[in-house]
Amino acid sequence: MACLYQIHQSEIYSVKWFRGTQEFYRYSPLESPTTRVMPVNGIQVDRLNSNETHVVLMRVTPGLSGNYSCEVIQNAHTFPHYTATARLDVVGIGGLRAIDLRISPPVVQRGSDVTLACLYELTDAPLYSVKWYRGRHEFYRYSPTETPATKIFPFAGINVDLARSNQSQVVLTRVSFGLSGNFSCEVTADAPSFATSIVSNTMDVVVLPPSSPTIHTSQHYYMPGDVLRGNCTSGPSRPPSELTFYINDISNMSQIIIIGLSDDTFSTLA
Repeated sequence: MACLYQIHQSEIYSVKWFRGTQEFYRYSPLESPTTRVMPVNGIQVDRLNSNETHVVLMRVTPGLSGNYSCEVIQNAHTFPHYTATARLDVVGIGGLRAIDLRISPPVVQRGSDVTLACLYELTDAPLYSVKWYRGRHEFYRYSPTETPATKIFPFAGINVDLARSNQSQVVLTRVSFGLSGNFSCEVTADAPSFATSIVSNTMDVVVLPPSSPTIHTSQHYYMPGDVLRGNCTSGPSRPPSELTFYINDISNMSQIIIIGLSDDTFSTLA
């Protein structure tokens, strides 16, 4: 993997490489040795062939598919840094590649239904199974060679709609705040390879305000020099609403008060 940047080598403070949020390789010309490898499960760095612009990974597996980023920090007074991100897809034996996990709708309202779609390509072998996880807990499995083909594993707050769930998607009903977090689908090809690939995404469960914000002032008419006192209130929501006052299209800073309500939502006053 190559990190391309337009900074002279003498101006580099460090170049850091990440898989997701985990750093696994660093180049620091001011240190000795200049390269450092941080242990990350499954990643094997070819240190001899890695340098300030490239990192070489050995014996990659489909499990290493995901987002990778390089962060370049400049050796200057303010240490400015620049980051670039790209996705690595490792195709397993048997032509299996999990591409994406899509959440629809992208903003999930509490109490509504949500569809999680697992997009994958499977060319040279039949499907063995698709497993769905919330965090590390499996809650739904599709196995076409078993009877029944679908299986549900109990998880607090997760309600699977079996009629609308299949080999490529799972539908959850009546979602709650507690389901906000990381979801993954793991796809496995059948014999002889049993190649496996996994993709993840984060779901956020929210409550939108039931109506537009309302503004109340102490009086209806003002003379030059009068003091205007106004109150802007937004209805219950989660996360809390962000309120900004505008006077003649110019924003004005104001005091924000967030009130927690009994149903785990918030009301915002400014």
